[in-house]
Amino acid sequence: MDSDFIDGISEEFAKAIYIEMQLSLFDDIDPKTAIWLLQQCTRKTFSLDDTIMMEGEEGKDLVLLLSGEAVIKVGGATVYKFEKGAIIGESGVAKKTFRRNATVLAGSSKVQVLVITQEKLSDIRIEMPEVFTEIYMNLLNMAIEKLGFANDTIQQKIEAGAEKDSENLELTRELEHKNWLRRLAVTLGFSQA
Repeated sequence: MDSDFIDGISEEFAKAIYIEMQLSLFDDIDPKTAIWLLQQCTRKTFSLDDTIMMEGEEGKDLVLLLSGEAVIKVGGATVYKFEKGAIIGESGVAKKTFRRNATVLAGSSKVQVLVITQEKLSDIRIEMPEVFTEIYMNLLNMAIEKLGFANDTIQQKIEAGAEKDSENLELTRELEHKNWLRRLAVTLGFSQA
C-alpha cells in the first residue's frame, strides 16, 4: 500500500468533514461525538492505481472516501466506482476475521481517505457502548442499502438475459421454420438442395 498518512486529524478538519459530508455513518450520533470520532481516524493519501484494499487480505479497516475516486476490481475487472463520501470496507470491521472479496484502487490522481480501524471501534465499544451501537446500526443500514442495490442489479441482468434468451429462441424458431420450408420445397421438387 503506497500512501502518505497522518495519524489522527485536527478538530477543525474533523468539523469541516462532518459539516460538508453529512456521512450516514454518524446518523443519530451527537455532532460533538461524531467530530471526536473523526479525529480518531488516520488520514491517508493515495495516487492513481495505488491499492487501498487488496482482495484476499484480512480486512480490519473501514475507509471513508474524502476526495477523489476509488474503483472496485474483482478478478481484475472494474465492477464499481466510489466517489467522495463513500464508505468502503465495512465488512472488515463488522467481523473479527474477514478476507476482502475485492480489490479497491485509487481511481484518480489524488485520493484522500480516513481510516477507522477495527481496534479503534473495539475501544469505542468499551468506552462508549451507545455510540458503538449507533455506528453498527448505521453500518447495518448501509449494508442493507448495498444489498438492495446488488439485488436490483442482479435482477436487471437476469431480465436482460431472459430477454436475450427469448430473442435467441425466436431467431432459432425462425431459422428452423426456414429450414423446414427449404426441405419441403426440395421434397416437392420446387427447389434443389
